[in-house]
Amino acid sequence: MRAAALAAAVVAAFVGVMYLRFASNSVPEPPAGAAVSGAQCVVFRTVSDEGDGGTQRTCTPTTSLPTPEPYPSPAANKISTPRPEPSPPDIFNGMQVLPLVPGPVLDLPPDLALVVETGCWQCDGGTNGLVRVHTRRDGLIMQEPLLDPATLGIPGRQFTDQNGNALEYLPFITGYAISHDGWEMIATICVRGTCAPEGLSSWSADSQTGLFRSLDGGITWTETERLNFGASVFSLLPDGRALLNTYDSKDSTSVRAYPGLEELSFPVGLGYWGGSVVVLADGQLVLRNDHGVPIRSDGHPLVAIPPTESATVITDFVIDRDRLDGLAMVSGSGTRYLVPFDSNGALGRGAFALGVESVVWSGNPDRFGVQLVNEGLILANASVPSSEPPPPGQGPIFDYRPVGIDFQRGVMHLLRQFSGPEYRTGRNHIVAAQRGPFARVVNTDGTCVNVRAEPLPSSGILDCAAEGVLLRDTGEAGGPAGEWLQVITPAGSEGWANAQYLER
Repeated sequence: MRAAALAAAVVAAFVGVMYLRFASNSVPEPPAGAAVSGAQCVVFRTVSDEGDGGTQRTCTPTTSLPTPEPYPSPAANKISTPRPEPSPPDIFNGMQVLPLVPGPVLDLPPDLALVVETGCWQCDGGTNGLVRVHTRRDGLIMQEPLLDPATLGIPGRQFTDQNGNALEYLPFITGYAISHDGWEMIATICVRGTCAPEGLSSWSADSQTGLFRSLDGGITWTETERLNFGASVFSLLPDGRALLNTYDSKDSTSVRAYPGLEELSFPVGLGYWGGSVVVLADGQLVLRNDHGVPIRSDGHPLVAIPPTESATVITDFVIDRDRLDGLAMVSGSGTRYLVPFDSNGALGRGAFALGVESVVWSGNPDRFGVQLVNEGLILANASVPSSEPPPPGQGPIFDYRPVGIDFQRGVMHLLRQFSGPEYRTGRNHIVAAQRGPFARVVNTDGTCVNVRAEPLPSSGILDCAAEGVLLRDTGEAGGPAGEWLQVITPAGSEGWANAQYLER
């Protein structure tokens, strides 16, 4: 299994599509994945209800296209000919291959809250944290931290560099997993040693990993256990167990289910390619082979791409968990294609296809995020043209930003929620979506609001929702003056909360 995962990672690096979590080494260098104190990569602002924010720092310099090479001089006795456009892979024969075109800036609705992974893009370090982004009904965009190791009470640690300098760094996130509805989350955080986030090459015997879980959409976190080895969580199962990649010794790694730490075995040639496993509605896992083809744990491929297509690799995909229709990101002939497939694996068909026609889109998305089939959108990350003028002598500048892809029309939109300059070069990966309409808990002085069985102050308490939790607003009011609102908690309890503690 480990060999399959490594082989797939090599293939992904070859086609240049999979992102690099740890892209370079710096000197001095803390243990792998650690964030050195000092000027850090800050991607999001913490925005209060009034929308104020602080100074921003970006992760990497703006990337631009390389300066074109000059044409050969006549003395070189060479003829410069334009480079021909690559032909689509043979598997697209008989299909329309249409370009993915840019569209106007798109507003996501206020009843959708996005969970976003922060961190630097193509620079040292892994995931910095998780942030929630949503738009209030008055149009104000809220950006609120969810997971930040520095706020969990884990002390910083000392690291001595090769020159004998003592440096302090904060605990770092080795992995996370989020339920399909976005409300339950589990994260692994390295609290001692290196925890081997880069694999066995960074293994250390003293590693200790803390498991933290949230049941209210990432607002409150509880440490559930300390593991005396390096581990990273990468998926949640329907029964509530989490899948961990564990580093048990210098020479071995394995996949275990938590709690219980039962070791799991994947079929030969399949693995958690790209560090993720998709869980279907019936509980089956979707694994991937060395070409990235998604395959159910019963051995049934989800996409009908022949194994002889050696030049074609599926680098990412999204899927409707109920219908098993999906959209694959395919790299072939030097180009990326967005390829719909139906529940039988047939290309160019299904819920993500354009009507009944066999259409494949060609474009430049880097990775998929969340599928919103009902809205006709795929949330993704892509290189989009920058509003900043290019330096003299250089080509256009492109920013790495979250986008919405209209998979019915083949149009890619920059999302207005991520149009600010602070989003230009950070990771900003959309990893989950929470559905509203919302009533956000406020005015509790950092405590919680009671959710009661009836719209009465004497009624039984079903739950107590912490400050900042997004309750789902049913639109029903109760009480003599309508001072109670009917809400649904992240755990699914339906009850009543006093309106003075809710922001709609």
